[in-house]
Amino acid sequence: MQRVLVIGCGKLARAVIPMLSQNYVYFREVCLSGRSKEKCDTYKKKYSSDKQKIVTAYVDIRNMEKREYSAGAVKHSLWFMEFRKVVTLRNEGKTL
Repeated sequence: MQRVLVIGCGKLARAVIPMLSQNYVYFREVCLSGRSKEKCDTYKKKYSSDKQKIVTAYVDIRNMEKREYSAGAVKHSLWFMEFRKVVTLRNEGKTL
């Protein structure tokens, strides 16, 4: 996995972004996007390094048409647990 898009820089991002920055071997480029570009820029400043490119973008999805499904319907802890499994497998030299 070379590129990652993080949508939203809220509570879950506080846990995910440090993990992404620690595993720069697998995540070479990270794009942080959210309604508050200032928050994204703060994370960029805190976690950027020479080994990993971090870019930020402003995204506002509030004006999109209403969808029948939503990623927000899934518990955030599920996504975090799955992400940790992937990082652990990669660190052990395994593939998915």
